[in-house]
Amino acid sequence: PNAPTDTIESVTWGHEWRLGYAKHPPLSAWVSEAAVTLSHKQLWSIYLISQLAVVSAFLAVWKLGKELLLSEWQAVLAAMLLEGCYYYSYTSYELNPNVLELGIWPWLCFLFWRAVTRGGWRWWLALGAVGAVSMYAKYYSAFLLGPLFLLLLVTPEGRQQWKKPALYAAIIVMLALLYPHIQWVVNHHFTTLQYAAGRSHENFNLWRYLRSPVHFLLAQLLAVLGGIIMAVYAFRPKRSGFRLPGFRSPPDFREWFPWAITFGPLALTLLVALTGRNLDSMWGTPLWGTLGLVFMLNARPAVDNETIRRFVKIWSVMFLLALTVFGVQTVAKPGSSQFPGKDIAAALTSRWHDRFHRKLTIVGGSLWFAGNVGFYSDDRPHMFVDLDTNKSEWLTADDLRREGGIIVWQVDGSGFLPAWRRQFPYAEIQPELDFPWAFRKDKPPFRLGWAIVPPAMQ
Repeated sequence: PNAPTDTIESVTWGHEWRLGYAKHPPLSAWVSEAAVTLSHKQLWSIYLISQLAVVSAFLAVWKLGKELLLSEWQAVLAAMLLEGCYYYSYTSYELNPNVLELGIWPWLCFLFWRAVTRGGWRWWLALGAVGAVSMYAKYYSAFLLGPLFLLLLVTPEGRQQWKKPALYAAIIVMLALLYPHIQWVVNHHFTTLQYAAGRSHENFNLWRYLRSPVHFLLAQLLAVLGGIIMAVYAFRPKRSGFRLPGFRSPPDFREWFPWAITFGPLALTLLVALTGRNLDSMWGTPLWGTLGLVFMLNARPAVDNETIRRFVKIWSVMFLLALTVFGVQTVAKPGSSQFPGKDIAAALTSRWHDRFHRKLTIVGGSLWFAGNVGFYSDDRPHMFVDLDTNKSEWLTADDLRREGGIIVWQVDGSGFLPAWRRQFPYAEIQPELDFPWAFRKDKPPFRLGWAIVPPAMQ
């Protein structure tokens, strides 16, 4: 019944159509805003794009599997094993930079393979373009581009590519497409990089220093556990155990490629943790798209009718399990999906219109509370995040004083902050409003505090 947290965040930013935002590069915001604009604010459009990202990953893995000399059915099942990874099911509904990466990374791998093994300008130019798109989704894509670059350095087949102008053209295309955003980042004092550094802050305690990579690894193991269960149940490997790629010199590109794209980004992520940085487990969302390919290439299971029957059975169990748990949690736990965003937006917009007989153009407050008003209000007001120009470059305090607007907060939270009072001494605190949660009418209603900043010229 209500947009999830990351969706509200994305449409809040996307409504402004900027080359960058305080937290992330802009692709997720652009895609989200385009979806709700074209669908007239229907949330199904954003959910559809999330699932198209999942389908995109499945399709790329299947195509790459065939390139790596898997049979048709082995390639199909390598893709469908991803249903056992909860990034592709349970958390995939919420469109955000992680989900976009999930759909883009396998295509980067496919295009890189084609470019190196087949050559040709079209594959290199496509690789450069998709590489830029991936970075517009999230900077974490550099953790995949790094292993791809390393393959071009350490393998003979990779080093041969440096003699071809198409490789340099791909680099030029990628940098040219990224240039507007790079310029924005520089002009805004590297705000997105500062946010990333803040999310992965320094750990000075030895236990916390070690805990971060261990927790990240355990989270990733749990994320792919369903896929492991599916593989163990469905397949009868022809080989016993996995064969690591040979460490002979020089390394073979074709032998190392599937391992590099699957475990290279993980290795780089853990190296970051060893510098004393915290890791967010959700960074692992795009890491495991090619894990099924590594399994199939090493185990080489026979795929006959009995195997397919076993696979369909366990695949269906995993699908229904994820769907059931998601549904139960959505109903049982009051959270973002049950938040009364529509009711809040309608109530505040109506009160504003009754008093001022003009469009509500600005709403201020935390990104979640004010963002719901900004998205669900028929006026689609601009969002003044935390009443901080650094977080909302498109607005200033003078804009709010001149145009007027509404400031919102949770009554049991921070309240109307003293800093806000200093900025807007004429803000009029209004009576608190209660709004019931969706599904759970037995829960105490959400209590909203709000204030009106009257327009300077009515």
